[in-house]
Amino acid sequence: YAEKMVAHAQRFLKDKAYRKRTLKEYAPDAKIDKVDNIRFETGNILDLGFPDKQFDKVVAERVLINLPTRELQADAVAEVARVMKPGATWVMVEVTEQGHAGVDRLRTKFGLSIIEKYWHNLYVDEPWFAKVAKREGLVIKAINRFETYQFMTKVVHPMVVAPAEPSFMAGYNVAAREVAKKYPDFASVKKIGLDRFMKRVFRGALKKFDPAKLAAYDRIVPAILKAKPDFSGCSHQVLFLLRKK
Repeated sequence: YAEKMVAHAQRFLKDKAYRKRTLKEYAPDAKIDKVDNIRFETGNILDLGFPDKQFDKVVAERVLINLPTRELQADAVAEVARVMKPGATWVMVEVTEQGHAGVDRLRTKFGLSIIEKYWHNLYVDEPWFAKVAKREGLVIKAINRFETYQFMTKVVHPMVVAPAEPSFMAGYNVAAREVAKKYPDFASVKKIGLDRFMKRVFRGALKKFDPAKLAAYDRIVPAILKAKPDFSGCSHQVLFLLRKK
């Protein structure tokens, strides 16, 4: 499917109206001033085809999980490290074994089935990745988890719409994204109290972005508050910020 993605990306660069619609729907907060210095290509992360120490910024999202063995994943990390300049930054987002387990723990707690694990994905093991990164001269500067957004969309949202399946493009998820900007993780929610967060903060956002779900949301909130969930670690996608020595 990479070729199709690149085709859409090429259209994004050339078609201003398409670019405007795409940003409005998928990235309303994004600000892109120019696109004439951008190009898209189809490539192989195991053989990038660029000289050593070529880039000062690298972004990779859900790439390693599509490699079927740890050996190939390690080769990919080495190849990315090879093309990074000293001091370069790598922003990497991957699904991890530990993050996936964190989401499943909360889903199980509330009687939901665990998230489907796709046959073609090998989720990153975080301790293993830390060792590989260190070996390749990469320093992990930060690890960010999307705990609030994931808890509200992967656990609470399914409870709200059950037995139907939640839609990714639903206004509910927009509400979750908005509140997660200020309360990104369990620690920040805990500071104001889960009761206040659920009944006031998130409910207020839901009223704005998906009011049709308010009644169903109000029905399940008491059960969530009674369970007193600790949703730290509830983030199957994890963002790693790395720097090349």
